[in-house]
Amino acid sequence: PLIDHRADIYAFGAMAYEMLAGQPPFAGRPPQAMLAAHVTEVPESVERRRPGLPPALAQLVMRCLEKRAADRPQSAAEIVQSLDTIPTPGAGMHPAVGSRALRDGVSVRGRRLVRGAAVALVLGLLAAATSMWWQRAPTTAIVTKSIAVLPFTTIGGAREDEPFTEGMTIEITDALGKLPGLSVAAASLAKAAVAKGEDVKHVGQQLNVGSVLQGSVQRLGKRVRINAALVNAVTGRNEWSHLYDADFSDWFAVQDTIARAIVGELRLTLVGGATTPIVRVATTNPEAHALYLQGLYLWNRRTARNLQEAIALFQQATEKDPRYAKAWAGIALAHSLLPDYTDVSTAESVAKANAAASRAIALDSTVAEAYAAIGYSETRLWHNAAGARAFGRAFAIDSTFATAHQWYALHLAHLGRLDEALKEIERAHALDPQSPIINTNIGTVLYMTRDYGKAEATLRALLETDPGFQIAYRDMGRVLMAQHKYDEAAKAFTRFVELTGNRPSSAVSRLAWADVMGGHAAEARALLKELLEQSKSRAVSASGIALIFDALGDRENALRWLAKAVTDFDSVLHYEGHSPELDHLRADPKGAALLAKTEAPNDTP
Repeated sequence: PLIDHRADIYAFGAMAYEMLAGQPPFAGRPPQAMLAAHVTEVPESVERRRPGLPPALAQLVMRCLEKRAADRPQSAAEIVQSLDTIPTPGAGMHPAVGSRALRDGVSVRGRRLVRGAAVALVLGLLAAATSMWWQRAPTTAIVTKSIAVLPFTTIGGAREDEPFTEGMTIEITDALGKLPGLSVAAASLAKAAVAKGEDVKHVGQQLNVGSVLQGSVQRLGKRVRINAALVNAVTGRNEWSHLYDADFSDWFAVQDTIARAIVGELRLTLVGGATTPIVRVATTNPEAHALYLQGLYLWNRRTARNLQEAIALFQQATEKDPRYAKAWAGIALAHSLLPDYTDVSTAESVAKANAAASRAIALDSTVAEAYAAIGYSETRLWHNAAGARAFGRAFAIDSTFATAHQWYALHLAHLGRLDEALKEIERAHALDPQSPIINTNIGTVLYMTRDYGKAEATLRALLETDPGFQIAYRDMGRVLMAQHKYDEAAKAFTRFVELTGNRPSSAVSRLAWADVMGGHAAEARALLKELLEQSKSRAVSASGIALIFDALGDRENALRWLAKAVTDFDSVLHYEGHSPELDHLRADPKGAALLAKTEAPNDTP
């Protein structure tokens, strides 16, 4: 049947979501829009709306809200079994009685008869569980069992050791974040708080945590020295500290030891017993993990050269350990970004990204990065529904993954859902306030909303602190163009071209566009000739060439190149469907029809 008991499970998920979050999914929309959202959109993670929930409880509710019935729990009994594993904040309830009632004495013939009763029982159980979590949630200004992992420092200041220092911080934060009963500040928020130069007490107050973990990392050949200390953020007193001297192959074991020490100091109870691993061993090959950390470090730097080097490092990691899911996800993340920074075929990059992401998911279905990469890649091919589903999976697994929110914001902006895009990029910024690319994309989305003054101020603030962040100059140029500051825009585009070093067509075409609008048609035509020649042998920004032709008054060629941009999945067009620079072409019925293909609600344009 088209509709079965799994529709009840979705309804149950919606009810549970409202109990936990205090409002239903997609609240605040008109009834018709809310119904449409239930069919096509993924709600914001309940864990984000209700911080402090056990991750397993939040994930169960979000699984019940999956769009595809096959992705939801398949029975009421399955939900109860999942509830059995979720600890409550105190005594007084144990759902095991309910699950036994479902499991014992139910014949094959009788299962159909008890299906409705089973769903009702589950609703009652989850109602009790969620009510207990709601009532017992902390109400004090500072949560007692809460922690921030401050950025570990690199002893000796060796730049080549920075990937390992960053890796230690992120991995311990992630491991602690999965512990029931412990609230953990996002690593990026802790990093931003420390950057202000405040002491531990002020950091604790700012992040609303009771404890702080700080430490240092020093690489000594194949060995690593880690110094860690747990500090009471209220009193400033050092509660525990230890120096670890170990082989790099013990990297995960040291992290697990640190996490266990924190569990002991904060008197937390481990689900599964004291021997249950806290830190997940992503790979048993230390060389593979070292390569992965270096690749991730370069990927975050966001340049064409760094992305290509990151891909090489991730690939080397998978050669050392073919079952290393995170490394496969790293390959996917890098390939999905590559068309934004260099002239490569979007279709080929997407194929490579999706293949690597699929390999990662086959090895470990809980790798949020892999789903985010699929989301970004699928939307490049105008597969908007498939992309949205993949982003939803990423959020359900890890609602704190800032990059997923950043990429989803750009997707929403491309579809013209600008208010939602602005909220989503603000979520990304709240999770990672110091990220240069997220701060740049705040300017991008503000530009899309036509708030040019605020967009310019945002980008200028970023470039003052990070004048070498090349992609910000491209967006600054576009913002200046919208304000008719053509000479300033040309300077920004020129700086972008200089910093990239590889003269990507997305940069050169925007410079030519600024030259035309600024009255320098001869210079623009010379650049246009260069781009047209390049298009004979490699991928170029067809949308950029369309802009040049349109500025020159050649609407026929402008529409021809816009059509090519749609067909070739132009990397810039990927998040600029409603960009001000396309307003002129969108005003033409043929241009509007072409751009509408990129916003198709189905999986194929």
